[in-house]
Amino acid sequence: MAINSRKLIAGCSFSVFPSHAYETLGKSILESYAWGRPVIASDLGSRRELVQHGVTGLLYTDGDRDQARSLHGISCMTVPI
Repeated sequence: MAINSRKLIAGCSFSVFPSHAYETLGKSILESYAWGRPVIASDLGSRRELVQHGVTGLLYTDGDRDQARSLHGISCMTVPI
């Protein structure tokens, strides 16, 4: 069964990217932005450049679950498209 990522993102208020891997380009983050959705992401690799903390989403220190759980304000953010 194919997953329709567009439909999933469109139905969400925000996206979460808890990856522990360094990525050169966060395609999923860009897809979320295309739908005007902010993101919560670990602060590794390109995510530090793609996510403007407090503007287009929220970053947390990789592996710090308590910090990730304590993030607030994401639901009131909108990403201009």
